[in-house]
Amino acid sequence: MKRKTLSSGNALGLCIALLMLAAGIVVVFLLPVIGCFIGPVICFLALFIGGKRSKVWKCTTCGAVIARG
Repeated sequence: MKRKTLSSGNALGLCIALLMLAAGIVVVFLLPVIGCFIGPVICFLALFIGGKRSKVWKCTTCGAVIARG
């Protein structure tokens, strides 16, 4: 058995992340005073949306996957 981390994403989560990224860019240009502080924070938070990671054990001979606890 070998320790692995599986990553997966879903289309809805990725679309929401892209919308948040676009909203952060719009905030930077539309709110001149506080937009330069809030916009980059929104863009940074968009990086963490849409993906999922799970830690698993993977068999080296057959490829079976078991969730780690």
